Amino acid sequence: MGFKNFYKQFTKNLSFFSTVLQIFFKSKANFKTFFLNLQGYKAIKKSALFDSTYYYEKNPDVKKEAIDPLLHYIFHGYTEGRNPSPIFDGNHYLKKYSDIKKSHINPLIHYLLYGQYENRRYKFIKSYKFKKEYKIILKSKKFDLTLYKKKYPEVEKMSMDPIMHYLEYGAKKNYNPSINFQTKWYIEKYQDVSNTNMNPFAHYLYCGIKQGRLPKPLNQIEVKNKYNEIINANKSSVKLFSFNENSPKISIIILTRDGLSHLKRLFKDFEYKLQYPKYEIIVVDNGSKDETITFLEKLSKELHIKILKNDFNKSFSEANNNATSISTGDYFLFLNNDMEPLYGWLNHMMQSILLSNDIGAVGSKLIFSYSKNQDTPFKTQHEGIAFKELNGYLEKNDGYIVPYNIKGNDPFEKVESDLEIGAVLGACFLIKKEVFKELGGFDESFFYNYEDIDLCLKLHQKGYKIVYSPKSVLFHYYEATRKGNNEHAIRDEIDLKNREILYFKWNKILREIFLKDKLNNDLIFSKKPLKIGIIGKTDETSIFNYKKVINNFGWKIKFLKDSYVIPSRFDVIISNSSTYNPNNIKYNNKYLIKIAFIDSNLEKWISNEYFSFYDFIITNNEDIHSKLMDIYSKKVILVKNNFWHSVKNNINELIDMDYIN
Repeated sequence: MGFKNFYKQFTKNLSFFSTVLQIFFKSKANFKTFFLNLQGYKAIKKSALFDSTYYYEKNPDVKKEAIDPLLHYIFHGYTEGRNPSPIFDGNHYLKKYSDIKKSHINPLIHYLLYGQYENRRYKFIKSYKFKKEYKIILKSKKFDLTLYKKKYPEVEKMSMDPIMHYLEYGAKKNYNPSINFQTKWYIEKYQDVSNTNMNPFAHYLYCGIKQGRLPKPLNQIEVKNKYNEIINANKSSVKLFSFNENSPKISIIILTRDGLSHLKRLFKDFEYKLQYPKYEIIVVDNGSKDETITFLEKLSKELHIKILKNDFNKSFSEANNNATSISTGDYFLFLNNDMEPLYGWLNHMMQSILLSNDIGAVGSKLIFSYSKNQDTPFKTQHEGIAFKELNGYLEKNDGYIVPYNIKGNDPFEKVESDLEIGAVLGACFLIKKEVFKELGGFDESFFYNYEDIDLCLKLHQKGYKIVYSPKSVLFHYYEATRKGNNEHAIRDEIDLKNREILYFKWNKILREIFLKDKLNNDLIFSKKPLKIGIIGKTDETSIFNYKKVINNFGWKIKFLKDSYVIPSRFDVIISNSSTYNPNNIKYNNKYLIKIAFIDSNLEKWISNEYFSFYDFIITNNEDIHSKLMDIYSKKVILVKNNFWHSVKNNINELIDMDYIN
């Protein structure tokens, strides 16, 4: 050991010896108290529950006197109501556990030496702004405390809890909480994180993992390994059917424009991956300026490709409709050019669509590829399309029903089977030729958006089912084929027009389908069950027994007392409060169904002018029912049994009576 290291260790030992003496004398030479305080001092130094920087900041008198902050807290601070850090509220600890207060043991020492092993709990100080993030990070056990202190020496100098340091200072300096998370990269990659005002590492742990976000960039080896992992998982899950030359012929229709690199990837081992014997390929070229045509003409000798050449960029709808006019297949398979099919993909799609005559269309599982611009590489982009209510959309406060991709995380984390769904993406879309023609093909009013949703809704109207086939798997490189419209302003304008077309064409019908889907708990269009709010005094044994509702109908119920502020999206409100005014509900869904349940005090109910604002009334009292039938113009239902069946049946009737308009 060199002199420098010897001196450093000597001064450290001397400092500790000095501290021991101070603890001894402050313990008033009581050996029991001395050893307790010495043990406590060591335990606190090892823990993250004392923050010298915080203690000095909150207690300037201690800093002014240059008193050791930890010793001050152990012997004086806690008795004066001072807290050791924002993550340990000593006052709350003493208040919660009166036996500790009587023992006169410092609350932090008690917790570290005894309390944590007795399952006692401490609280954060209420005013600590990073309370939520701290808990998320601490619970995850993914923060490398040792590495952080070693890499950033200022943490030791400040005598600060590493997690607190990262939350208050480290993230701003782009410090990394572990080797598996890069703060600067995460913020730059996912720019929306800054808008949440949430610490980047806490954001990743809280929602980033669920959303399939990366904690750091993948290197080439990691990318290759992940790619091969998916390829192998797909191959092991494939169960091929032995189709032969008598099987239906499929016309595979591909739209492209300046997409040479995509086409080269798409057609690599194309026939081998199909595992289907009878098909033709039609490629529609929308005026490519690259070597696309030359490539296709050369490839056509091998794959018998028909090339349909356009001089300009036609819409998805028009170009694909044109291609169907020269097809000879029994089925159409519309396929994006930016795809990389996996083994057996078309075989499984055909298995799915041939299961039943009422299956109108089939879509595949799509997986995001890896690229610098892709936020969630190697995660599932598409497991079908569902719908949700979005109030205020298109500047209309009227419950717009919008489609959205059902996304997954790891593509093969669960065993899946075919699933009936609201819609599927047109990026890989299989439909029978005669059905496509019956529906009039794609609506050419749309331009590169929502034409697939529109077609699926037309299928539903005709009584056909849409099926998601999870064993048909493709990588989606998700890069625009509509080049020339890259300016955000132009694309936003086009998308707005498409949304407006979808809204005016389908929203009224969609609202009816959407509500019935939830009411019957089919969950084909909506992935969330019907939600009912109960207003007034209730109990679990009452007619509103929520357990029966969950078991029998799959709905969700929440008791709201007499609140007018509805906390989240509800479909139905049932009130048994005669003083409740449904017109005062602060909720921006004009389609909210409002039901009154009257079992007594009819005079009090009808004396209020807002009584008529309910959509219908339910009562279990024959006398009340008789009187209401004479004075009330809307529907009144007498229920003796099966209360919730009556609710369901009458909401269905409301929908059929064109209540949604």
